Amino acid sequence: MQESYGEDPLLIGSMGSALSRGAGRNTLVCAKHFALNSMENLRFQVDVQCAEDVLHECFLPHFRQCLDEGGAESIMSAYNSVNGDFCGDNSALLDGVIRDVWGYEDVTVTSDWMWGSRNAVKSIKAGLDVEMPLQSTRSKFLPKALEKGDIDWAPIDRIGRRLLKMQLKHHVKIHKTIAPTVKEVVGCDEHRQLAREASCQGMVLLKNSIDSKSTPLLPLAPNKCRKLLVIGTLAKSTQTGDGGSSNLIDPTVISPLEGLKDQPDVEITYLDGSNMSAIEKASETADAIFVLVGYTSVEEGEYVATFGAETLAATLPYIFPYHIMAQAFSFVVNGAIGMYEKVRGKLPGGDRQDLRLRPQDERMIGEIAQFAGEKMILGVEASGPVVIPRSTREKAAAILFTGYGGCQFGTALRDVLFGQREPGGRLAYSIVESEADLIDLDMSAKSVVYDRYWGYRLQQRDQKRPAYPFGFGLGYGNVRLN
Repeated sequence: MQESYGEDPLLIGSMGSALSRGAGRNTLVCAKHFALNSMENLRFQVDVQCAEDVLHECFLPHFRQCLDEGGAESIMSAYNSVNGDFCGDNSALLDGVIRDVWGYEDVTVTSDWMWGSRNAVKSIKAGLDVEMPLQSTRSKFLPKALEKGDIDWAPIDRIGRRLLKMQLKHHVKIHKTIAPTVKEVVGCDEHRQLAREASCQGMVLLKNSIDSKSTPLLPLAPNKCRKLLVIGTLAKSTQTGDGGSSNLIDPTVISPLEGLKDQPDVEITYLDGSNMSAIEKASETADAIFVLVGYTSVEEGEYVATFGAETLAATLPYIFPYHIMAQAFSFVVNGAIGMYEKVRGKLPGGDRQDLRLRPQDERMIGEIAQFAGEKMILGVEASGPVVIPRSTREKAAAILFTGYGGCQFGTALRDVLFGQREPGGRLAYSIVESEADLIDLDMSAKSVVYDRYWGYRLQQRDQKRPAYPFGFGLGYGNVRLN
């Protein structure tokens, strides 16, 4: 899943704080998802059990950092439950941590979209301010709860005052400011240059072999690389993310292939990777080969096809006033999903079942590495760690983890490959030799236990050497030690 900055709480908090400070100049910043939201397919149902010390040491500090250092003014609760209570109704998490322990009385807490709050009374008492994005459980059940005495007006008044204070604060902030037109801001040259720079700074160079003349393959020298062979369907893709909450429609996205074609005096040949004989023949005359493989929103995007009757009845009472209606709807929709998956395969998005590339891509890069590894630059486009077979890693001359490069991906890729800019990224997670070096997590479990060991912490504890450690990344500079 792409909605995270990595596997280290301090790194996540530092990056979240930086974004909060930048965006906070123009808008109200909301940090999400609070908390322990790392399972996608069953996020509406799973209960995460976590000890109090582990919770505060490992899974909450980055949220507090966004408040303390970044100035974030809102927090969004997660869909899952923590220690038995759904996050939107969890008083130990909301009022208990944010306001009582951290002292942020004025922080606005919102529910996650649509299905983030299950119980009107519990959510009010827990300190959830806003039920998003529409009237749901509160408008349905709160008036009767007040009449029956299940809740009094004190916590509701408290929420009202908090919301009014936030609205007045932001009214003062924007009062008499001149709102620029969309045309002046969205897609302006300054923003595109920033996107280009960010893409370059985010790429991580994992390998850069040196030939017999002590010359590294990257950056490609224009006077030596006259013919570049580009391989892989992702080279023509204009994807920028997971297709879910972070999705933006940008008509000016530059694909990797488009960007590389703009390199002066370099002949670009493109093959989609389906014909190995054609690849082998073209590689004979190519000075360098760039192969781009990885994921799309189909493999790792947001997953929303969860239509359990309990979830629907609890979160959408106006649509499903009777539980039997939710059961019937759930039966029909889940049946249709089951039929679709039998014919077309799994629905797009959701938790990755492994960290490998698609089998056809893994075979392709393995074969290319065998006959043209000394010319091969392997590009990997994904949001998280990807396990690459050792044999391919050893034979490929260079390996570049591009991530999702955004609207200027193609231009930035050209800058990096031909040395106009340096790949400035460092791994925000470790890349292991094998999935066996990670925790064994059942993605279909309704209840899981989180402890303090995952990622590089787990590998250090178990004395496992990763293929590429947390924080790893090469550059183009030469360092001589005398």
